[in-house]
Amino acid sequence: MSLNHDERRLVFAFLQFLESKIESFHPDDESREGLEVAKECIQSSFKIDPNDENERKELAHSESLLSIFKRNLPQEGKEEDRPKAEELKNQGNDYMKTGEHAKAIDAYTEAIRLQPSSAIYYCNRAAAYCKLDNFVAAERDCTRAIELDPKYSKAYARRGFVLSALNRFSEAVSCYKQAVQIDPSNDSYRQNLELAEQKMRECDLGGGGAGAGIGGGGPQAGGFSVPPFDFGALMANPALMQMAQTVMSNPSMRDAWTGVMGQMANPSQPAPGMSGLLQAGQQMAEQLARSNPELVQQLRQQMGRDPSQPPSESDP
Repeated sequence: MSLNHDERRLVFAFLQFLESKIESFHPDDESREGLEVAKECIQSSFKIDPNDENERKELAHSESLLSIFKRNLPQEGKEEDRPKAEELKNQGNDYMKTGEHAKAIDAYTEAIRLQPSSAIYYCNRAAAYCKLDNFVAAERDCTRAIELDPKYSKAYARRGFVLSALNRFSEAVSCYKQAVQIDPSNDSYRQNLELAEQKMRECDLGGGGAGAGIGGGGPQAGGFSVPPFDFGALMANPALMQMAQTVMSNPSMRDAWTGVMGQMANPSQPAPGMSGLLQAGQQMAEQLARSNPELVQQLRQQMGRDPSQPPSESDP
């Protein structure tokens, strides 16, 4: 295959880029082996060796291919497209509320196309990807949001959440620490940091945080699968205990639970029944969700539920 001089320089630069990525992988990583094979195929096809000193002198450029690429990408959208992009973002938020997560992704993607420098749009799309359990794509969007706005605390917190879902607790702790450093007044970030640190310690000890099945019924109970749940770890969590105390300090919540438990303890009173317990439990869950939605998502993840977080209506 015949290439002109500029084309050879392009191939040489791309081979250098591949080499830099190969070096970033662990020697045992399968992705490294795949990149090495790709690099060898390109070298063989175009007859270019980036390690050859003569070719390096002839074809090497002072600027890397990636920096050239970034410099020529549109970094800012057109000013006249901002209202449309915001409209698309709001549409995505509405789709999230109605559970239409694929449509939300489409809306956020179109908003990103119009305004590629918006960290908020990437962070919101990450939340939509979480709803579809696509945590790899979610992490990619969170990382891009951080690149665009290194002071965007929500992007760090959301990336910490995604990394927790991927069981990468050490990295999650680093992200939450960064979020807390940027926004030290955010109790939600601090509580989620404590949760991630706890899970990291459990993994270091080899326990993994797994416990007995809910209700002692093992993996199957009542004809459906029940995920393992570590009640001991949950009850020992200081963030949850603090949140429970906050919720129970609400007079209406305290009175509701006192009434239910009083009926159960007094044999002369009619039993509250399952509906009464469910109603009281629902009130507590709603109060907890209003107080700390991030913590609720972490608890859902630990209980085996959908661990995603919808985008906030109040963008920072």
